[in-house]
Amino acid sequence: MLILLFYFSVFFIGLAFGSFLNCVVYRLHTKRSLWGRSLCPHCKKTIVWHDNIPLLSFLVLRRRCRNCDKIISWQYPFIELVMGLLFVFSIWQLNNQLSVISYQLAAPTSVEYAGFILSVFKDWVVFFTLVFIFVYDIKYLQIEDKVLLPATGIVIALSIIIAHPVFGDPVSKFMPLTTQLQNLGIAIIIPVLFFILQYVITKGKGVGLGDTRIGLFMGAALGIWYNVVIALFFAYIIGGIISGILLLKKTKTLKSQIPLGPFLAIGTLIAYLYSEQIMSWYF
Repeated sequence: MLILLFYFSVFFIGLAFGSFLNCVVYRLHTKRSLWGRSLCPHCKKTIVWHDNIPLLSFLVLRRRCRNCDKIISWQYPFIELVMGLLFVFSIWQLNNQLSVISYQLAAPTSVEYAGFILSVFKDWVVFFTLVFIFVYDIKYLQIEDKVLLPATGIVIALSIIIAHPVFGDPVSKFMPLTTQLQNLGIAIIIPVLFFILQYVITKGKGVGLGDTRIGLFMGAALGIWYNVVIALFFAYIIGGIISGILLLKKTKTLKSQIPLGPFLAIGTLIAYLYSEQIMSWYF
């Protein structure tokens, strides 16, 4: 029962971060401060606290603003739900690897707890940033460095700390620290050079410089070169399929601008969560 309550609490934390992510997307684009009460984007009236509860308020209000009765976008509950599920999945997956949350095993040491918490925090930063890239690039065809660059720095720092044998997972703690740091450096360089080369060859028509900064984040999050290759593979495959469908439906033309960021975010998420399973299946 306590385990269920714990996961429910994690789910609610994810919903809250999803709500904050929606706020960040709107306020960065409109150049508003991240501080202060939330406003309805239509009538600009302050949203009272009980109308701003993640997911629940959307359902209670039946998708309408209490003040102006305008429709609330499905983006808000969708992003909140996605973040809630990702946060829970992160805890569940890491606990399967590290066995920290269990009544059947001996109590973990403080170092094991610290490694678990650091890994969870890294996961949550990665998920938050990938979902942000997905939403912001779809809505505005832009990459917002105010989120992307600090997140990249945080993930690099956490990756370096977690790479220490004391905090490493059951596999990586047997790998020399210098080897792990080299892997991280190579993983960062590969996507950056890949996108720079694409940018030069296409003269900026194939990818933008913003995609290069996404590549920097991809490498920092994925940590090893073959994870980056998996991410790029799925990003371009999914991007090609979606673009083909849009062209067939005549929603887009060959001259239309289709953002690459959302596909890179999806590819990175797939590699981040399932690279080991994909590698074991392929080889």
